[in-house]
Amino acid sequence: MTIPFDTILANQRRRHDLFLFGYGHFFVFASLAGLGSALNLVADAVDTDVAKQAILQPYAMGLLMAMLLAFLLTLTALRSLICRKSSHNILAMTIAAIIIGCSYVAVVLGLPITYGVWLSILAPVVMIGYFTQDNKHWLA
Repeated sequence: MTIPFDTILANQRRRHDLFLFGYGHFFVFASLAGLGSALNLVADAVDTDVAKQAILQPYAMGLLMAMLLAFLLTLTALRSLICRKSSHNILAMTIAAIIIGCSYVAVVLGLPITYGVWLSILAPVVMIGYFTQDNKHWLA
């Protein structure tokens, strides 16, 4: 289920919302590009070659988590701009930030970075779960 942004923007037309929603996607794409670069850094950190081992796993994980957090914050900001009646924006973002922080701390404490990345995937999954509950109200 998706949010009918076209219906919301057509029914509740506010000129500044259209501008912010349209150009706000720049930050979504920029954070996705940063997320891809951070994943490349994680791949280099996992590499067992001694010459490439200059990249520490906690550093790579920290950069990846920062990019993931920027992406989720951008999506939440755009969603809260359009879906003002949503009750789960702040709660979902808070839980996602806690999961991201816990996955970073787990890697710093010695968990392999691959497990930390898999743990961090729970953050967007939790947000999707909360936002699906709100989407049912928008579709009704």
